[in-house]
Amino acid sequence: MNVFSDALQLARSPDKKLRALLKQDASWRDVFTRVNSALLVAFLIYLFGSLVVEGLRLTEPDLPGYLLVRSYGEVFNLVLVVAASNLALLLISGVYYSVSRLVGGKKNSFRCQTFLLSRVFSAGALGFACALFLNDVCNIISYFTGAYSNFFSITVGLAVFALVLYAVYRTIALVHSFELVKALVVFFLPFFLLYFLFFSLSWLYLAYFAQQGLRVTVVGEPSENLEEWLGSEMFELSGIDYRPLSSEKIQVDGVEVDHGMIIAGVPGMLDSFDVVIVSGAERCNRNVLDELKRYLDEGGKMILVGNACTRVPEMEGVGWNVWDNGFDDYVPVRFVGTHEIESKFQIFDINHPAFNGVTNFDFAGTIAVVELKDEEHHSRLLAFFSETDSYSVDAKPAIVEHRCVWINENTCRAFGPAYYVAFDLGLTSREMLQNILLSLKE
Repeated sequence: MNVFSDALQLARSPDKKLRALLKQDASWRDVFTRVNSALLVAFLIYLFGSLVVEGLRLTEPDLPGYLLVRSYGEVFNLVLVVAASNLALLLISGVYYSVSRLVGGKKNSFRCQTFLLSRVFSAGALGFACALFLNDVCNIISYFTGAYSNFFSITVGLAVFALVLYAVYRTIALVHSFELVKALVVFFLPFFLLYFLFFSLSWLYLAYFAQQGLRVTVVGEPSENLEEWLGSEMFELSGIDYRPLSSEKIQVDGVEVDHGMIIAGVPGMLDSFDVVIVSGAERCNRNVLDELKRYLDEGGKMILVGNACTRVPEMEGVGWNVWDNGFDDYVPVRFVGTHEIESKFQIFDINHPAFNGVTNFDFAGTIAVVELKDEEHHSRLLAFFSETDSYSVDAKPAIVEHRCVWINENTCRAFGPAYYVAFDLGLTSREMLQNILLSLKE
């Protein structure tokens, strides 16, 4: 097939093949016919390999029907890939033509340049399809022998990528008759411009959210996953600005104490945060609880996790009402204890923004067992743990929302809101944690 012979010739001797193509009359029909033919052949190679691998691995009752449906879906993807590839070819060629003209490149060479780049793109598509097929062959061998290595497929993919870059560079040099230095400058300049544009947009985006973002901290000891997610780039780009109080451990009366817990009890220390997550520390000093109460009284927002702050040093009892300073009024549940469970996380309020893109999932781990306060406390159940889909006596609250505190018999003052979460958020869904935080953003 011509598409394969062109690809092999480009791989063996890029300069010789490109010089031969440069002498041909370039037409737009040749440009798109060749590149789309190569994409179709590459798609068939990829589809054949992936269907063989899935056919071996799957135990579907109606395997032929499943593979047919998969093929239909891949055909739809092919249409998108073809459209995107044609657009990318014109865009890349247009960028290189514009840059080349700035440094003395030939006029009216856009079609010729695009013609050569179409052959390069065609060869690259076939090369990457062969790398994927080689990976499928490795999977088939692994199915029968148990031995698997993707070294060869990765090596082939990297080699194809390097050859494509070199062929693009040589295309620019040959079409515009550039010497080595000028051709290299033209070749790399779009990459530098793209990097500069990305860096500038990222800086502006982050600078904007530095002013508009949701400032979040943790009182207590966040789990490793929770802290990693809060500080991730995904959360930062969504406008969540995580600022830990302190990660330092200090000795107090011979006992190792989280420095952040001491800082949290300093009056006014929490005022610079929009949301405070209370997590990981079962024991909280009275000054910390007093500061949390004051913070919530003044409009702060809280996510209380598990059994955090259910014990107070030098005081008996367990729960958020041990130190009777009013902090318990902001908690929509009563603490009972902790328990290891293997159950299912069931969403109760499917329309709540906390569950955008989240579905029910299996859960195994430690939770805080709590009881909902009555409706007069404006507790709103959002999710629960149960093997059944309905909330019953055996179900355990998982996430509860609270928006109102009674200040006398007739008046309920809106606040926050505050969330109570009965489990470590770092054990479940990154998306759900992000949704909960963004729902607290005004």
